[in-house]
Amino acid sequence: PALEPGLSAPAPGTGTLEDAVIMAATVTQTARLAEAAGGLLADELDEPVMTPQEIEAVVGNVRERVQDALDWVRAVEDEKAAYAACEALRAVADAVQTLGAKVLETRPPLVTHTVEVECNAHLLAHKLYDDFTRAAEIVRLNPQVRNPNFIAKWQVLHVYAG
Repeated sequence: PALEPGLSAPAPGTGTLEDAVIMAATVTQTARLAEAAGGLLADELDEPVMTPQEIEAVVGNVRERVQDALDWVRAVEDEKAAYAACEALRAVADAVQTLGAKVLETRPPLVTHTVEVECNAHLLAHKLYDDFTRAAEIVRLNPQVRNPNFIAKWQVLHVYAG
């Protein structure tokens, strides 16, 4: 039976063929999810569009799915097959974790900035970075900004250190 990402496999039985099939499907789908996340994170190295929180969420979701798969696979009675599957899952989790850390390390640290006067995102980007084209970055880091043409005085924003 196919599993959707985020859903757990049924509890293993007594080492039946069905257990082996479900274990293979669990490992395969978890690997595909990790591969998709890895592609997303690799794209992020070339053209950043995600916030650090979104990157951490992607990595965390993959790690959670891998842990679910590990828990299920460890309960299978075929220890040799379970060991091989666990090793594959651990490698996948480590690769996604390492890539996520690499993506986060390529970015300057996030800091908070309190807006001193009413302005728009372009003016704020110019003030902070001497580069008005980074306005989209400020808006992306601050989803609470509903109108980038009006940023209120005293509003606290997340920005990259600059």
